[in-house]
Amino acid sequence: MSLERPTRSNGRDTAEVLADLTGRPVEDFEYDGQIPDIEDLEFHLVEDADEE
Repeated sequence: MSLERPTRSNGRDTAEVLADLTGRPVEDFEYDGQIPDIEDLEFHLVEDADEE
């Protein structure tokens, strides 16, 4: 049985999206079949998001 990596509807890998959002390496979000504890995930608000 193989584990498929979850992807978003636009085809980007979920790990890549989370890495972009958090600034952490993609390896931190690799899917290994386990659900991480929410305490292990850190999210940072981007205050200047409208400058993009």
